[in-house]
Amino acid sequence: NVSFIRIVPWNWVSKKGTAGDIPGMDNTWYYRWNNQGESDLQREYTPMAWGYGGATEPSDIDLYQSKYKATHVLAFNEPDDCNGQSGQYNNMCDVNTALNVYENLMKTGLRLVSPACRQGAVFDWLNSFNALAVQNDIRIDVIAVHWYDWSMNPENSPNEDPNNIFNRFKTYLDNVYAIYGLPIWITEFNGNKYRRQEVNRQFMELAIPYLESLDYIERYS
Repeated sequence: NVSFIRIVPWNWVSKKGTAGDIPGMDNTWYYRWNNQGESDLQREYTPMAWGYGGATEPSDIDLYQSKYKATHVLAFNEPDDCNGQSGQYNNMCDVNTALNVYENLMKTGLRLVSPACRQGAVFDWLNSFNALAVQNDIRIDVIAVHWYDWSMNPENSPNEDPNNIFNRFKTYLDNVYAIYGLPIWITEFNGNKYRRQEVNRQFMELAIPYLESLDYIERYS
């Protein structure tokens, strides 16, 4: 049942990337919440089809295919949010609508990274999106997640123990992998903006070595 095979170069990038074109981070890939970036000799740029307008025209597909070093396309940014991000435009927070637009990205022949939802929506909105994709033979190669420990009311816990944050992070990733069984990219994460800088630093010192050790974590930024 193979309809075509597309062969692209594979870049041996490290797991660590940046959300944004940020120099000096010793990373080998980055993305920019859009499709208007370029790879260089040191870093692979991964384009993102941020929302409806990034995956509806033949020119969008041509753009992704033409990107130097591009091996993946990141799908929509938080389409589960009907009042913000990509979900607020063109009814993209509707799972059926989002999947119909996402299907166009298969024409690139590149590996496809799922829409990246808000923390809790990976268990409902994205789960519905994935089930519908499987039902309609629409390919998802990688699951993207965001995580900011929002479930623990961080506004009221600026001095939270970094070990507790880390343990919740590990549980979250385990639960996501248990549902989908696919490689995971963490495209946004930290210990939460309401937490002190030192808390975030200590959380990252725990989280990054752990992410490097996990086989199912392909990339993080």
